[in-house]
Amino acid sequence: MKKLNLLCVLVLVYSACATKNKAVESYSLQEGITKEAELIGKKLKKNARVASINAVSPQEALSEYVVTSLNQALAAIDKKNFVVPESIPHNAHEALDDSAARTIGQQLDTQFVITSSVQEIDGQYHLKTRTIPIGKGKVQDHAARALNNDDEQLNALLQPPELLTEETVDSAVGTPGPAGGIIFYDRGEGYADWRYLEAAPHDLDPVLWAAFGTSVLETRSAIGAGQRNTMLVTDATVFTTPYPSAAQVCNDLVIGCFDDWYLPSKDELNALYLALGSQEGFEKAWYWSSTWESGFKVWGQHFGDGTQGIHPEDTVARVRAIRAF
Repeated sequence: MKKLNLLCVLVLVYSACATKNKAVESYSLQEGITKEAELIGKKLKKNARVASINAVSPQEALSEYVVTSLNQALAAIDKKNFVVPESIPHNAHEALDDSAARTIGQQLDTQFVITSSVQEIDGQYHLKTRTIPIGKGKVQDHAARALNNDDEQLNALLQPPELLTEETVDSAVGTPGPAGGIIFYDRGEGYADWRYLEAAPHDLDPVLWAAFGTSVLETRSAIGAGQRNTMLVTDATVFTTPYPSAAQVCNDLVIGCFDDWYLPSKDELNALYLALGSQEGFEKAWYWSSTWESGFKVWGQHFGDGTQGIHPEDTVARVRAIRAF
């Protein structure tokens, strides 16, 4: 009997040590959201109407990102079987009890609502979701999912917003943008369409600009021209280039709920170099612009010395997408 008790003690001690030493799997913010959507989707019936409606977190921008991205991830699972409302009629940052959540679900005409939180537990951030039925049914509490504290997007969204005034407007350059990138240009007040340019948080894979022989005569060099340039180049290369072009990979880029990325124009690329070119994450190499030049050549810029020059469109260079807001 004593030997049996001793064996049980040893087994318990070994199990406790093994549990303690087991590494906790963590995810980037976007990976965590995708995993939660997959988990929620498995538990919902087909043709369900579901909406992610809030996310309590340290920053409002992070809350909005989680709510929007979770809705997009749910819709992506099976667009035929999950109907996600396009808008949420309340502040996504505020805390909601189950009764308030059900009231919002009734306003949205959904069968289920998802409430979320991103909170720090023992020094690590965790994403937690709850599935709340609008009618009869049991609330499903899902286990907290550990997030990678080193995730760039998570850290950018955890930063408190900058308070911009006429005296501090220049401080916006170099600060995190709403899509998790870095603001590199501010054209000032008085414009209805956009004020800031934001660079994506990382380079895309080096690619060819286009197949040789592609002509895009109407591209421009000025700041503000990149978005239209990208549209023109994408339309021109869709039939001539049998692989993703530099403009196409920017146009296809989606980071969270932001899908308005484009390849910078020649002058936008120069502004990017002047503001951020010396920072970590940029290679001392050639980057493509969206400005085409005669002779089937395209403007690019070297982020080692800032030189701008033209190169054959069927050569490979690096790509950093930008967006305006």
